[in-house]
Amino acid sequence: MNSFFRYTVLLALLIVLISGCTRKNNLTGDNWSDIRPQVFTDSLFTLGFSYGDTVKVSGFEGSLLAGNFGGAEAVTMMRFTGLPETSTLSAVTEAKLTLTLKRRSAEPRNPLTLEFKKLLWPWTADSTFVIADSSMISSGIEPFIVPNVPVGTDSTLTITVPNALIQNWKHTGTTGLNLAIKTDEGGYAEFYSIDSGTQGPKLTFKYRLTTDSATATMRTFESYAISDSYRVNTTISPVEANRWIFRNISPSRVFAKFAINNSKFRNMQGVALDSVALKRVTINRAELILYVKNNPYYSNNTNYSMRAFNVSRDSINTAQYLAASDYQLLSLSSISSGRITADSIVVNITPMVQGYVSGDLENLGIMIRSLQEMQNFGELELWHFLDAPAGKKPYIRVRYTAPYL
Repeated sequence: MNSFFRYTVLLALLIVLISGCTRKNNLTGDNWSDIRPQVFTDSLFTLGFSYGDTVKVSGFEGSLLAGNFGGAEAVTMMRFTGLPETSTLSAVTEAKLTLTLKRRSAEPRNPLTLEFKKLLWPWTADSTFVIADSSMISSGIEPFIVPNVPVGTDSTLTITVPNALIQNWKHTGTTGLNLAIKTDEGGYAEFYSIDSGTQGPKLTFKYRLTTDSATATMRTFESYAISDSYRVNTTISPVEANRWIFRNISPSRVFAKFAINNSKFRNMQGVALDSVALKRVTINRAELILYVKNNPYYSNNTNYSMRAFNVSRDSINTAQYLAASDYQLLSLSSISSGRITADSIVVNITPMVQGYVSGDLENLGIMIRSLQEMQNFGELELWHFLDAPAGKKPYIRVRYTAPYL
């Protein structure tokens, strides 16, 4: 009986000791380590510039661009197939082209006019860039003035198509009705394409065949474009020292280099980590905070999307063009996206900082690119570290956990 009593007391004491050593905010029971994530900010930039690069239209973008803006001309193209043979058409009425406007240039005092052309030759979406102006003739469609619509609000445009264009749509060598859209200088329009998951270009008309009686009900043709894309003519953006600017239609990217102050990494007692412990630090999240200087395009209703790449080329000490071989996409590099609801954007640079601290990567700088290159007329300039006013200077924010042992 005494043995049983002693066993029971010892078991109760053991339970008390175990429960007492486990804090509610430290469920591992490692109460004596008290390791918690810490945060520091720093601003040790040493070089920053912008440079241009070339990007091709793939033919599967979600937007169709038509514009003559900022030194770039974009021409939208679309093909409709399945139309009745011209030799079988006896009558055509109510022909119209429907486009869903995604965005237009903010030029309220200068009306934006769409001009419609007919393409003489067949084309494919991924070779739109080779279509020359000489292969475009007048379609007979009257110029269309694009209405002013609030940013971020889709608008359906209904363009009247001459019935004669449908009756004479066929051209030698073509497999369908091929149309192109251009704009006057100083503006642009962005439409949804058939690859957007939203309504793309649609052609509708009523018609009667030569085999139909004069009193027969008119047939209806209604079809979305079988293919659509756009051609962009522009020059490569220049190298711009001491300037951070993103452009999409003529791609411009950002290079930034900053030092990591190792003395900022400390243990829970506030002591700077030695070189051995530093290599074992866990970077929970590292971010580059950049402030908006000029934003003529992005707003609360327009998402930006960016990604940071690790620069692998050594000895970049001046503003210059970077080749694709000069940088790399690291695993676990996430996309940084959102809306500019305040005056700054946040770019995730966690994999780079982790590599710099652990010694697995040499700190040679980072390159940031917009993931919307050649997909819209967006432009966004950020404050450079050399000319940013107080409260607008870029900085890095690092959340880390020091090693326990």
